[in-house]
Amino acid sequence: MLVRRGDLAAVVEDLAPPLVRTHSLTASLGGYIASESRDDRTVSVSMRVPEPKLDVALDSLSELGTVTSRSVSSQDVTEETIDVEARIQSLTAERDQLRALVQRAGGLGDIFTIDRELARVQGEIDSLQHRLEHLRNSSALAELNAEFKKRREPGPVAAFFGAVGRGIGRLFVR
Repeated sequence: MLVRRGDLAAVVEDLAPPLVRTHSLTASLGGYIASESRDDRTVSVSMRVPEPKLDVALDSLSELGTVTSRSVSSQDVTEETIDVEARIQSLTAERDQLRALVQRAGGLGDIFTIDRELARVQGEIDSLQHRLEHLRNSSALAELNAEFKKRREPGPVAAFFGAVGRGIGRLFVR
């Protein structure tokens, strides 16, 4: 079981098209938007898409602007999944033995002690089942974080000094 994650950063002319495209793409791939933030210069979107569609989503979003960074990573959680499943089986067997002991308990003190232990074991089983479900969901849906920054246009003063700098640079380079 692999948990995959993709990250994309791009510079765009306008922030509205990437935001609209991100939402429509995520919905069309059967995913969902996990979080979104925006200001006047940047839009950041974190989405979950079906793992086999991660590369398609990255390619599609890469076409929206000039990509400044792109990465994909994977984490193998197979061993952890197997360990959690084994612990659930072991604790389930222990829980069943405790239930049988309650039926044969002699005194009220024994029943309370067994019942307390039964509650602890059931709590561990529930916790591990939630962990297992999380691992399965994480491997089924890849995380994709996309950040789009609006291209900065130099003002008149910056354009002037940029031109002067390039002119001076040509004086020293042949």
